[in-house]
Amino acid sequence: MKKEGVLIHERTIGKILKKEGLVRKYRVRKIKYKYIKAERKAGELVEIDVKYVPGRIVGKRYYQYTAIDTASKWRHLAVYDEQTNFHSILFLKEVIKIFKLIIFLFIQVR
Repeated sequence: MKKEGVLIHERTIGKILKKEGLVRKYRVRKIKYKYIKAERKAGELVEIDVKYVPGRIVGKRYYQYTAIDTASKWRHLAVYDEQTNFHSILFLKEVIKIFKLIIFLFIQVR
């Protein structure tokens, strides 16, 4: 085409070849992952998170402490006016106290 003096961009030529089906299509294989779900017992893994409550109430900020058991999906929430080590330990003690009762009842039912 250069000899004839025709100037066409290479992308245009590629599009024409692709449209006419003259370009070989390559298949991209997707990698399939096999996930093994670990069986857990209730109380084996408890996730704890702290988040501030959006907005202020009477000019004060509050914090939400959350504990979630990954096996039984049991959840416990508490709200404190400060995010300190003291309140974190207080929440953890509260979770342990309540969770012992939940585990005891959970075992009794089975």
